[in-house]
Amino acid sequence: MYVFISFISQKGGTGKTTLALHVAAAMAQTGLKTLLIDADPQASAMAWHACRMQHEQPSLNRLTIMAISNGTITSQIPELAKAYDCVVIDGPPRGDRIARDVILASDMVLVPTRLSGFDVWAGDSITKIIEELRPVQEMANKRPLDWYYVINQKNPRTTAGRIILKALERVEGHLLDSHVCERAAFIESTSQGLTIFETEAKGSKGSLEVSRLVDEILERMHKREQRRAA
Repeated sequence: MYVFISFISQKGGTGKTTLALHVAAAMAQTGLKTLLIDADPQASAMAWHACRMQHEQPSLNRLTIMAISNGTITSQIPELAKAYDCVVIDGPPRGDRIARDVILASDMVLVPTRLSGFDVWAGDSITKIIEELRPVQEMANKRPLDWYYVINQKNPRTTAGRIILKALERVEGHLLDSHVCERAAFIESTSQGLTIFETEAKGSKGSLEVSRLVDEILERMHKREQRRAA
């Protein structure tokens, strides 16, 4: 089984790149040969990689990083599927042509959202684009396209956040159970070209949240493949 997972958002500030980086690193830790594609014109993932190289940090095992920002991902799917077990795509923060190409290349689209009205409204806009492209993707790739909101930078202490979370839970079948909370450790690690798995003790809250998210993604993909094979 190979899997193409993309992170798309309609606005900046959702922690999209940080989440994509950590999911890719966690996928590699599970033993999957993983490729992280930076398809965001802002090139934040590549900047993280450059920072890592500048500080002479060793490459992460089973993780490769490359940039594609000209809308050519779909044409490379067959070759990438042969070379990698998992491809994680950090998409652009808006629904432009590159975002559409990223969606068409994906098996699963994750829409990071914070528990704020602005983020949820922006997320609703991008999910409409996903639904619009879903029949095209499924016809071209002969594989289903799933999409989910993933709660990122969660602050469970706010009343508004709890209300918005309950509203998202009513979007049947499109909200992942795993959430990632707002933690300074993510900022501190990525600013050094590192991940939280390298800067925090094993079993830290942040690393466990990312690991649980990856476990849920893989479980949902496995169940999906089982349904297809039945």
